[in-house]
Amino acid sequence: MESKKSKKVFSITLSVFAWLVFFIAVIMATLTIFSSFSSEKNGKQIFGVKILIVASDSMSKSSVSSKNNDENVFFNAGDLIIIKADNQGVVYKEGDVISFISLSPESYGQTLTHKIKKANYSKSGNLLGYTTYGINTGKSDSAVVSPDMIIGSYKGKIPKLGNLFAYLKTPAGYYLSIIT
Repeated sequence: MESKKSKKVFSITLSVFAWLVFFIAVIMATLTIFSSFSSEKNGKQIFGVKILIVASDSMSKSSVSSKNNDENVFFNAGDLIIIKADNQGVVYKEGDVISFISLSPESYGQTLTHKIKKANYSKSGNLLGYTTYGINTGKSDSAVVSPDMIIGSYKGKIPKLGNLFAYLKTPAGYYLSIIT
């Protein structure tokens, strides 16, 4: 009788362990797939959305952002942000947060996500581009963002998940995801 009970306990324990390993493998596979779509650069688009890993604290809370009432949209380095890829013919307004390829000398070619300070128009009323800034410092970026350099608009964030996705892209993270 004791033998049947111990066999049943062992069978249940083994079954729970197998399911646990299965769920961990599914979670790691899902994270690995999503991490392949994330980037600190332009990122890949899926269903009209891009997932970017925040590389700097230019949009984090600070005394400057508090003073300027800019804390309604903020994120920190290591956060994962969701960008709606809507740059085709969209006219943005002051206060919108956009992702774009920077033409500023200090960040040339990098993907930045900053807030729009103002829209710049020609005398004839044509949109020339946008003056943007990071809320952490409140200082305008040195180059105007032309509409063709815009990737899309900010829609949300998942705090700190970008750190995990960035780790999964390293050799150690890659091997960890294969092992599990």
